[in-house]
Amino acid sequence: IVHTWCEPVGFFLHLKQTTDTFHCMAQILKKFVSDPILFVTDFQRAIGNGFKEVFPNCRLIHCFNHLRKSVQRYVDDHPEFQVIKNNWVDFLVG
Repeated sequence: IVHTWCEPVGFFLHLKQTTDTFHCMAQILKKFVSDPILFVTDFQRAIGNGFKEVFPNCRLIHCFNHLRKSVQRYVDDHPEFQVIKNNWVDFLVG
């Protein structure tokens, strides 16, 4: 694991979750930062597509909280995982 400094530079509120929307957001962000290398996002492909158009060399990673919730929903929706649910999901949920 490599530990590096990461500082949030912006937050956006939006109504549409399309590649065009995120492309527009990335264009706005580009006015304030030269070439960010890391974006933390949820799992929407539109975010990655929109930001990669403007910042082709950026790295996209997924938010742990979104990952945790996705795993919890998947386990809840699949009865075959109920046996391990208490041990595994409790570890993720805390």
